[in-house]
Amino acid sequence: AIRPQAVFKYPQPRHSPGKGLAFAAGTAWRSGPIFPNMSLALKLTTYFKEAVIEMKKVIWPSKKQTINYTVIVIALSVGIAVFFAVVDNLLNQVLELII
Repeated sequence: AIRPQAVFKYPQPRHSPGKGLAFAAGTAWRSGPIFPNMSLALKLTTYFKEAVIEMKKVIWPSKKQTINYTVIVIALSVGIAVFFAVVDNLLNQVLELII
């Protein structure tokens, strides 16, 4: 019987529980490129096409949500800045009394 030509497969690492990260790092270089025969232009084209497809799946926040989140971030930033300014001032006063 004639077998169809086998598809090239990268060697599969054998499990070695005693080697940990050294084993994982050592097998990474043997895995090879994902698409070894694709040209750079084809790889880039594929990447950007898939990126556009993924961006269409994103559910973007509404204008109202964006404004609310922005106000929350600004308010928390100002609040934390005031908190640290007060703590800094108090610690400076305590250190001046000690020194």
